[in-house]
Amino acid sequence: MLQNSLSFVLKAKETHQKPKMNPEEFDQLYHNSSEALKRQATRLLSDRDEAQDVVQEAFVNLWGAMDRTAKPKSSLITIVKNLCLDRLRLRGRRRDISIDDSEAEAMATHPPDYAEEQEELFAVVDRLISTRLTARDRRIMLLHDYHGWSYEDLSEEFDMPEPTLRVILSRCRKTVREAYFAINNKNNHT
Repeated sequence: MLQNSLSFVLKAKETHQKPKMNPEEFDQLYHNSSEALKRQATRLLSDRDEAQDVVQEAFVNLWGAMDRTAKPKSSLITIVKNLCLDRLRLRGRRRDISIDDSEAEAMATHPPDYAEEQEELFAVVDRLISTRLTARDRRIMLLHDYHGWSYEDLSEEFDMPEPTLRVILSRCRKTVREAYFAINNKNNHT
């Protein structure tokens, strides 16, 4: 029985697809993408060193999954986002554990600082992007504005001419801006 299982694993490894990218292409992907990924991770984590660690971990994870990855650049963005979210969740758990009653009372009596206001603003904008844009438009906007993709990369990814992408992004921004101002004006009148 064990022999059959072992031979099955060995056969699976022999017939396994080869990576879709050689080491030189992977190195080029790193040089072309790592800075934008670090900016994305830094934006989410607010810590450059931790962001660097996340990006390196993302590339290691991608290399291990290269045979299953059709679009490495898109996969990297998803991996970085998920690793950042994992770390933020872990931070939240650690913070919950370390807060005692006096710290909680002090936090409740102080008004929110600038960073908290910025977090709220980003959360509102993210909600607007998620609810007001189509999935395709949302993806185009996030890849360009948050992840730093060029129009050329977007054109290749979505099989659209660059001028069309510029129009889509302009309309996306306008939609989000108008929705934000509508919410803001509604809140100011109440």
